[in-house]
Amino acid sequence: DPDSAAGLYLWVADPAHPTDSWALVNRLAELGILVAPGDFYGTAGAQHVRIALTATDERIAAAAARLGR
Repeated sequence: DPDSAAGLYLWVADPAHPTDSWALVNRLAELGILVAPGDFYGTAGAQHVRIALTATDERIAAAAARLGR
């Protein structure tokens, strides 16, 4: 439903830097992808970043393409 108020979030960790979510925040920001560091949501999320899939399908597809590079 295009008018849905629901949100979809992915929690992602970087196996190369499993204890530093900020390194992944910075790497993704360099690709133009903004994410939230998991420690914003408590200690359980500290090793992850949260990606909100709240943009249009086209913008999410473009971000996924940048990740594939």
